[in-house]
Amino acid sequence: MMKRDDSGQFLLLTGVIISIGMVILLIFLNQSSIAGHSSADSIMSFPKNDIRDIRNETIGEAYLIGERENKNTLHNASMKMDTFNASFNQYASNVTRLFEEKGCSVNLTAVPALDNSTISNATIYIYYNNGETRYFENITVKIPQV
Repeated sequence: MMKRDDSGQFLLLTGVIISIGMVILLIFLNQSSIAGHSSADSIMSFPKNDIRDIRNETIGEAYLIGERENKNTLHNASMKMDTFNASFNQYASNVTRLFEEKGCSVNLTAVPALDNSTISNATIYIYYNNGETRYFENITVKIPQV
């Protein structure tokens, strides 16, 4: 009589199941690393520092120009507006040129408002475009009265 030996089949079946499980785990591991890279890449390509720098410097510049003009007692309201616009346009031109060298389009404009022959506030329009990200914002900057 012949004895039936199935131990080799169980060993083979166990090997197949383990190898299929390993392939599935490797696929999951590969997908998780690709997903992590994709999300990190999209975060790194967003120009938040450029936008933050433009925004902070522009607000500060409008504030300083307006404060300087409000302290100037030699200028009347019209002259204060003209000087504010000329100074801010010079600043905007410099920023635009700096960012053009990086391949970005930046447009800055400011509209000052008068209150009793002093500049009370300035509405600033910021536009930024680097080809992938567009950013637009309106900000009103309160100018101190002297």
